[in-house]
Amino acid sequence: MRKSVFIVVTLITVIAVFKFAFGNTEKKYTEYYEVHKIVNGDTLWSIARTYSDDNIKTYEYVEKIKNFNGMKNDNIKSGQQIIIPVYLEK
Repeated sequence: MRKSVFIVVTLITVIAVFKFAFGNTEKKYTEYYEVHKIVNGDTLWSIARTYSDDNIKTYEYVEKIKNFNGMKNDNIKSGQQIIIPVYLEK
């Protein structure tokens, strides 16, 4: 009886240590939106590099911006306003 209790307690301890040590490695993000007014020289790529972080590739972020704004291509004009989804790590 003592041996089986010891095994169960040890097993629970090992599981708890691993859960604590590795925890939930999935990062959680807060999403908010910024309005960006296009100026001469802006491209979707330069805008994406300005707002993104290391967790997303620039071309993926460009696609997110285009999809969010219903854009079919990369054409933007000075004076145009687009909404940029921004992700902050919690």
